Amino acid sequence: KGANAPAPKVLKFCTVPKLKGKKFAAARTALTKAHCAVGTVRKIRSNTVARGSVISQRIPPGTQQATSRKVNLVVSSGP
Repeated sequence: KGANAPAPKVLKFCTVPKLKGKKFAAARTALTKAHCAVGTVRKIRSNTVARGSVISQRIPPGTQQATSRKVNLVVSSGP
């Protein structure tokens, strides 16, 4: 391998944190600290989950994924 050989491409991974029940701002911070990215955020009405809290996440907690793959969230807009 010569001195001009390209450096091997390194895939970076993140481990998706548990976001359900967290306020959206805290969920976004947790994703950033884990080197993950926020994907689509969908808001739905909920009588049981407080406004601004995460109801569900598209990728389960503990999943290791490429940092380029985004985590979609469903957030409560309140009753």
